[in-house]
Amino acid sequence: MTAPGRETSPWQPAGLATVTGMLAVSELKPGDLIAERYRIVRLLGMGAMGVVFQAHDVKLDVQVALKLLRPELASKADAFDRFRQELLLARQVSSPHVVRIHDLVQHQQAWLISMDYVSGQSLERLLGSEGQLPLEQALKIIRQMALGLAVAHQRGVVHRDLKPANVLIDEHGNALITDFGVARSVGATGLTASGVVVGTPAYLSPEQAQALPVDGRSDLYALGLILHELLTGKLPFAEGTPSEMMIQRILQKPALISTLRADLPAWVVQLVARLLDPRRDCRLQSAEAVVAAIDARRVPRAAGGSRRQRRLVWLSALLVVGGVVSIAYVRWWRVAPPPAVVAAVVPVLDVAMLPVRSDAAATADLAAGIRRWLTDALIAEPKFQIAEVERVNHALKRLSFDLASAQRNRSQVATAVNASHLLEAVLDHDAKRWHLQIELRDPAAAAAVWVESIEGADEAALLRALPGLLQSLRQRWRLASLPALVAPTSLGLRALGDSDSALPKLAPADATEPVLAWLW
Repeated sequence: MTAPGRETSPWQPAGLATVTGMLAVSELKPGDLIAERYRIVRLLGMGAMGVVFQAHDVKLDVQVALKLLRPELASKADAFDRFRQELLLARQVSSPHVVRIHDLVQHQQAWLISMDYVSGQSLERLLGSEGQLPLEQALKIIRQMALGLAVAHQRGVVHRDLKPANVLIDEHGNALITDFGVARSVGATGLTASGVVVGTPAYLSPEQAQALPVDGRSDLYALGLILHELLTGKLPFAEGTPSEMMIQRILQKPALISTLRADLPAWVVQLVARLLDPRRDCRLQSAEAVVAAIDARRVPRAAGGSRRQRRLVWLSALLVVGGVVSIAYVRWWRVAPPPAVVAAVVPVLDVAMLPVRSDAAATADLAAGIRRWLTDALIAEPKFQIAEVERVNHALKRLSFDLASAQRNRSQVATAVNASHLLEAVLDHDAKRWHLQIELRDPAAAAAVWVESIEGADEAALLRALPGLLQSLRQRWRLASLPALVAPTSLGLRALGDSDSALPKLAPADATEPVLAWLW
């Protein structure tokens, strides 16, 4: 299956751009000087657009964060435009609660954005460790996010991808919004050229799900989703698939949050309800209003939506359920037509990879690194769709499944991530050998449909066989073979696996190893 909007150069085999991108920065290591100014310190994290490092600005003698655009995306005009747009839009927003962007720089074939370094963790990681937050802590975070959004909206900038992963919590507990990579000016619909809605499905507003023009109230809906998650540990309508979740958001308000957490004050229950109203005219109308409501501990009453507005909400939802709207039919139906609606595209994925089961706590970070390495090596393949690690983790969290529960309920997991198959793997070792087995599972079948394994006398020998396992995976899906690949290092894989749960800390003795080379 072909992913909308994905392209590769005609002279490259399918998927080669991704893996060569992983290897293109093989010289990068802690201590390297980038663009004659930034000295690499350590890996902070990675996302769909690139990898983020902590670095030292030797000219200003300050710590900064560097976001490197993935090499295989740098040659794509649309991806580079998004990267450049993040700089241009975010520089318009000056707030203590928005990560400040410094500059766009080039190093050899790589493009980087330099920005303030925030010592702390993402809100997503905080949620993962805490489950739900105390009321006052949650309100402090939401208030500060609203202050940052207020400045952005005053500048006519809508974030469009507000989620816990894009919020940083510094060492003092303050919240800062980051990642304006898909931000747009007020009024833009946010559709790609192929009609796919941009944003994270779990945090889309009803109007984004319908590809309607967006304004700051779309960000406020996402803010309401985050507040709900901070207070309860889960999102509203979390029981359904991504498609069902979006449809429910268009059709109705979620159940009152007090049904999940009875100790909340009435005004907080009303605040969440107002932010999550599917009718944006009935939400709080500005980020400033959110701040005022939190400060006053009081939420103003909403004006009820008109009968016509409610009818149009239902009609829009039915159009999303029905799939892509027929343009010819819309042209024919001239009497009292509904607003133009384009259905959000939620593609069925070929596969999703579950966490790798490890036989010992000491190898858990290695197992997590192997999972991410294999996933990222396939994720930009134009003829193949694999779920991002974060998407699978979020689904498991929503279902309250550990790995054993996920394997007992494969059909439910596959439905939650919208994937036709699952990949499962086991890493085990003893004094004489290291062994990794991977299985492809049809959720409806009892036995695996494909099994492959590699082994080695020690950890390093096992990892040297890992590129061969990747080639076998590609052959299973009839994808083009790749040139000889460099095996990842143990330290690199462990750092990558550790980045899923905590910031990796590299010992000075390891500073010469190119641990970050293949993270692309």
